[in-house]
Amino acid sequence: MKKRAIPAVLFVCLAVFMLFDLNALAAETKASEYLKRYSANITKTQDGDLTVSCSVTGVKEMDSIGVSKIVIQQHNGSRWTTEETYTVADLPDLQASNVAYLRGEFTHMPESSGFYRALVTVYAEDGNGSDSEVVTTVSIKI
Repeated sequence: MKKRAIPAVLFVCLAVFMLFDLNALAAETKASEYLKRYSANITKTQDGDLTVSCSVTGVKEMDSIGVSKIVIQQHNGSRWTTEETYTVADLPDLQASNVAYLRGEFTHMPESSGFYRALVTVYAEDGNGSDSEVVTTVSIKI
C-alpha cells in the first residue's frame, strides 16, 4: 500500500505545480516601463568583507541606468540599524549611460560581526522619465 501512495502523492504535487505560473514565482520581474529586471545579492569574502552584487536591466537602451544608493544594515538583536550609506558619488562603477544592462559589485568592510543585509536602490531613466526600486538582499552572518 505504501508503494502506491508515494507515486500518487508525487503525481498530485506535480499536477498542482503545473497549475501555477512558474514565472510568477521568479525573483526578477518587470518592474515598470523603465526597469525590466533587477537583482541584488550579498556575500562574504574570504577576508570577512561584504560584497554586494547588483544587476539592472532596462526595457531598452537607457540614458542612465544603475545603482544610486546602497545601505548596509546590521541586525543588533532586535532590529536592523544602518551601518553605512553609500550614494551615487561612492558608486561610480555601478552607473552607466546609453546601455540596457549593468552588472557590478561593491565591497564594504563591516565594523563588527553579526548579521548583515543591504538595501540597494536601482534606477533607470530615459528622456521620457525614470523609475527606481529598492531591493533588500537576504541577510548573512559575518
